[in-house]
Amino acid sequence: MLQLAELQKQGKFKPQRENDALSTACGSKEHGGRVRGLSSKLSIKDGFEKDRARYRSHDCYKDEIVAATENAMHEKFKDFFMATLAE
Repeated sequence: MLQLAELQKQGKFKPQRENDALSTACGSKEHGGRVRGLSSKLSIKDGFEKDRARYRSHDCYKDEIVAATENAMHEKFKDFFMATLAE
């Protein structure tokens, strides 16, 4: 652990959420979705407030569905409008 702290000071070791000094020193991976050393019930989002913006969100998937639906409706409306004008 002291060696990792020294490497971190030298800039050779950059800890990340899942690959921090404690998990590297222990040689085991983090338990998914939990914060080691604080609480077994505390989620990563609550334990690492400053990194909240880096977490993935399902909003992108929802935005893609909305955009695809809007495009489909636009095409159907355009086809309907052209058919109406042709008559």
